[in-house]
Formats: sequence, structure tokens, C-alpha cells
Amino acid sequence: YKNLLDEAAKHLQTDSLMPALTVLKSLAELLADWNSTSKINDIHRGYSALLTYFRSGAEDVGREQMYHNFLRETDEVWGNLRRRFLIDHTETAYAQAARVLQHMSERPTTEHLLKTPTTQITTLFDSIWTSEPFTESVAALFRTFFDNEDTKTADKQLVASALTLATLEVFDPLKLRLLISLSRNENVALRTRAMVGVVLVFASHPQRIERHPELHASISVEYESAAARRELVELQMLLLLSMETRKIAQNMREDILPEMLRKSKEIMPQNTEDFSRLNAEIAELGINPEWAKDAQQSEVGKKIRRLIDMQQKGADIYLSSFAMLKSRFPFFRQAVNWFLPFSSSVAELQIDGARKAFVDTMAKVGMFCDSDKYSFALLIAQMPEEQFAMLHTQIEAMIPESNELQTPESTFTASLRTTLQDFYRFATLFHHGDTALNPFRNTLLLTEIPPFSALIGNGEALQQIATFAFDEENYAVALPLLLQLLEKEPSARLWQMAGYCHQRAGNYQKAVEAYERSGLFGDHSAWTIRQLAACHRAIGNFAEALNYYEQMATAQPDDIGLLVRHAQCLQETGNAEKALELLHKADYLEEKPAEGTRALFRALFLSGKFKAALTAGRRLMAAEPQPADRLLMAHSTWLSCDTSEAVALYKGYYARLEPAVRADKQTVDLLFNEDKEFLLQNGKTQVDLQIMADATGEIQA
Repeated sequence: YKNLLDEAAKHLQTDSLMPALTVLKSLAELLADWNSTSKINDIHRGYSALLTYFRSGAEDVGREQMYHNFLRETDEVWGNLRRRFLIDHTETAYAQAARVLQHMSERPTTEHLLKTPTTQITTLFDSIWTSEPFTESVAALFRTFFDNEDTKTADKQLVASALTLATLEVFDPLKLRLLISLSRNENVALRTRAMVGVVLVFASHPQRIERHPELHASISVEYESAAARRELVELQMLLLLSMETRKIAQNMREDILPEMLRKSKEIMPQNTEDFSRLNAEIAELGINPEWAKDAQQSEVGKKIRRLIDMQQKGADIYLSSFAMLKSRFPFFRQAVNWFLPFSSSVAELQIDGARKAFVDTMAKVGMFCDSDKYSFALLIAQMPEEQFAMLHTQIEAMIPESNELQTPESTFTASLRTTLQDFYRFATLFHHGDTALNPFRNTLLLTEIPPFSALIGNGEALQQIATFAFDEENYAVALPLLLQLLEKEPSARLWQMAGYCHQRAGNYQKAVEAYERSGLFGDHSAWTIRQLAACHRAIGNFAEALNYYEQMATAQPDDIGLLVRHAQCLQETGNAEKALELLHKADYLEEKPAEGTRALFRALFLSGKFKAALTAGRRLMAAEPQPADRLLMAHSTWLSCDTSEAVALYKGYYARLEPAVRADKQTVDLLFNEDKEFLLQNGKTQVDLQIMADATGEIQA
């Protein structure tokens, strides 16, 4: 079944009508879907008549439109057959929900469910999610439901989410039109639900939507106002941040949390009663001052600062924290509960008294989406009393008064952000099954999705999006947007940004071209000259790079980084003595041995000045040596004829290597691969290298 579905889909993607009809007819017969078979036969008859007219040479001005109509109808049949296949032949959550409904002895009608949504919300949600494509009469029932002022907003939100899931699974233009209309609703909570749904559906079904020009027209009308376009830009920025969610979760899991746990052990009071001292050491967002201090000097600290900055802009940094909880609680086995607006009164929580008050207080923290609030509440409900009291005391001391808990973002932004986060969690954490659609795998760049591209793909809106992507270091997204802007309004700043995007991608020649074009608008800035030098150096154009470094030398004579790179270019162009002069200056300027000393150490080594190299190397070893420093120290010592000390240094370097690294390569390669030729040129033989490697690896015997 799936192979036939996939084959028909490929034919439809290339607008090949007759092959698609042939495959779908076979599939419909296999599934015993006689309604689909009848529709396929009707389309075939209509297309056969068109072919007859075509063969006769008769003039037919509507032929192309008729062909597209046949494609659209065939695509709808494909969707119906896919739905039938999912329900009858898979074990997805979608199929299970549909089968439960099928086996209900007295299944209520859609009209009845819409009149009493709160009492049967799970049944209503699953009925919509797994429903057939709507007819006009069914769509009218939903319009009446949404127009009813007596219906709770929470129920309307859930129905909007169900419409989104249904349309993502089986494309339905009438459901999408309902969402488009809702996406401009005055109620912010409902509007953001529908906006997210509309954009995810457009991103997931671009070709199907193209076959319904009325949908494009609806978007153009609904989003004509400046306010609506501003909201689209805001949604785009949050979508860009959502692309980073998986990377953020990985950083939290692999880098940041292990380091935070290590640090917490260092500051944790020995006496568990002494929480006041611990709380005094907790800074905003629960980040310890020690970790904030690390931000000035360690990679982990920088990542923590970066995550805080991203969180303040709307990035989702809590996915990894709540993912485990969502797999633990049966509450999240129901699709509807991932979209349920938060209320501590939900029966499944079973909390009251102090726990309910505590959960309500935490729910006011604007950074958490609704499904995360339910995760937290379920955890609190099951927590032993002593543990709850301890947590309550700690958190109460950390958070401000409840009326200050709301984040500074607007109500619209907060609602949009949490809606996206809830949907992302459902798409990535819910137990869908193998055939589930994940809309976050699609291109979520609205400037590439018609008709949004016409609404925000130019002018100020495009500049805002491009700048945001650039500032968030999403250079792959920023570059094409910058190039679009440059076609219409070129400027030095835009060319510099485009150059930097190329540079970060390793396209140094294109980066050079972009930086040089920025110079057409005036003299190059010091920053641009520096980037041009770096790019030419990366390409291997050392003479050209040298020209730029010499331009910068007068203006920034004491910049250690520039001195080091200037010296490297001098070395590459044969001026080793001048290079050493600059590196001695860089070494002198450093407060403690680091980049300048390290470059001087290597330059002296490569110049054959091994005794002088050892002097620089010892200063590095007394500071914060890197693995390469230890290895170079061993090389220099050996070439200075102190074999015994060299063996000890090689052993120290080797012992610090990860076991997996040691197991992957022979000792001789680990020690000498990079500098092998230099060592051979300076008196060592291949046998010397092997003996030294054996002497070093002897500790492993």
C-alpha cells in the first residue's frame, strides 16, 4: 500500500495525471475503497474526453485549467486513500484514535460535539483530527462554533489545533480556510493558534495549496494590513529560533548540564538546612554566579550566556528539561493534552491546597508553554511531602512576587512563542508512529513560501528578518535574504554582512568579493580590512593578506591577534626574522602566556631555535597549556638533545589523550604525524621516531 501511495505521490509532484490515476485505481481496489474508485473513474472519463478533443485538433481555451482541475481532484483522492491506509494498516496514534471512534457504540455527531465541547473534548479533538475532508455544510457548523461568543476560548483553541493536525495529516482546503479566517481573530490566544497552524500547513503542503488559488487569495486579503504583516515578521523570527531548538537541547544535555552539576557540587552546602546561603548564590534564571563568571573564560560559560540571550528573545531552552517528564506521565498519551490551555483545575492533576497554589504561581512565569506547565504540575502532584516542601522553600526564595513574574514580551509574542513550543513538543516528543508528519522538518522561511513571500519578502520586513537571522548566527538563512536585499538596495553594510556569511561558511573567495564590493560605497572600515586579510590568508594568498595586515599595523599596533596573524603571513612569504620580531612583541604585550606566546613558541621551533623555543614553552606550561603545547615542548626538548626529559614529556602528553583516541591510532602517528617531516629534517630518523613511540607507550604494557 505504502509503495503505491509513494509512487502516486511522485506522479502528482510532476503533474503526471494519467500515471497517477492508474496507480491510485490499483490502490483503491486493494483497499476496497469503492468511493475512491468511483471518483477515479469520473476523473478518467473527463480526462479521456479532453484527450479526444485534443486529438481532433479542436480549439479548447480552457484545456489547461481543466487539466489542473483534474490534478486537484486526483490529489484529493490520494489524500483520502492515504487516510484510509493510515487508519486500516498502521499503528500510529492517528490510526488508534480513529479506530477508537469507529468502535464507539453511540458516537455523537459533530454538530452535537460542537454544542457541548467541554464535556467531550477528547472525542471532539480526535474526531476533527481524524476526520474526512469537510463538506461546505460541515465547515458551516465550525464557523458557527467559532462565532459563538458563549463558547469558551480554551475550547476554540483546542478545535483550532485539531484542525491544524487534521490538515497536516490529510490536506483539506476547507479546514485550512477556517484556520486562515481564525488567524486574524481579535482574541490573541485563538489568533496565534490559527496563525501557527496556517504557516505550518503552508510549509507542509506547498504544491497542494498551489492547486487552490483561492487559498493564496485569502491570505493576501487577511494579511493585507501593516499590523498583520508585522505579526508575520514576528512569527518568522520565532520560527527561525525554533530551528535551533534541537541544537539547544543537545548543548544542554551534553555540555551545560554536566558542567552545571559539577559546579553545583562545588558550592552545595554540606548542611541541607543552610538553604539561605545557597539561595544567595543563585542569580537570575537560576544561573549560578560561578557559571556567569565562567562566561568570561570558558566555552561552557559562553554557551550559558548565549542560551540566556536566546531565551530572552523567545528561543526554546526548556525542551530537554521537560522531555523526560512527558514520556513519564500517561496524561501525554492523549494528543489533545499537548494543546490544552493550562489550568490547575484539570481533573488529571489531582492537586489542591499548597501544591495547587504553588503550581498556579509557577504557571504565571511567562517562559513556560502550557504542556510544560502540565509536566511541572504532574511532577508536583506525585512529589513526596518532604521533597515538595524543600523545593517550595528554594523556589519561593528565587522568584519575585507573582505580579512581577510575567516576562516583558507582549501578550501576542508570549502567546505565539508558547503556541509554537507546544506544537514543537507534540511534533518531536509525542508517540506518533512511523508515518507521522513533522512540519518542523520543512522549510520554515516564509520569504520562500507563497503567498507570504509577497507579503514580507521585500523592503523593511525582509531587512528585519535578514538582520535577525544574521544576529542569531543563522548565516545559511541570512545569506539568501541579504542577497535579495542587495539586488534592490545595495549598501556597504549589507555587502559586509553577506561577506561574513560567506566567510563563516568557508566560501572565502566569495567573501573577498563581497567585502571588496562594500568598498564601492566608501573606504573600507578597519573591520572589513581585517576580514579581507583573514580570507586571503585562508585561501593561501599570503602576499595579499600581508598588504592588509600592514594597513592595520599603524592603526592597531598593539593588537595581539593582528600581530600573530601578520607574523604568520610574513613566515609564509619568507620573512621569518620580521615574523619573530612581531611575535616577540605579541608575547611581551600579553598579561599571561597565551596566543602570542604560543605563536612565538612554534615560530622559534620552526626556525630551529630550540633553546629559545623551550624558554617560551616553559612559560606556557606554567600557565594553561594546551595539548599541542605539551607535544611541541616534547619535540623541542628532544631536538635539544635531552632524550630522557623528552620521553617524560611525551609520556605526559600521551597519558592525557582520551582512551578512544589512543585506541584509534598507533602511538607513532599520535606523536609525530604533524611534525614528522620537520623532525626528520633536523636529524631524527624513522627508527628514532618508532623507538621514541615505543618508549612512550611502554606505560600501557
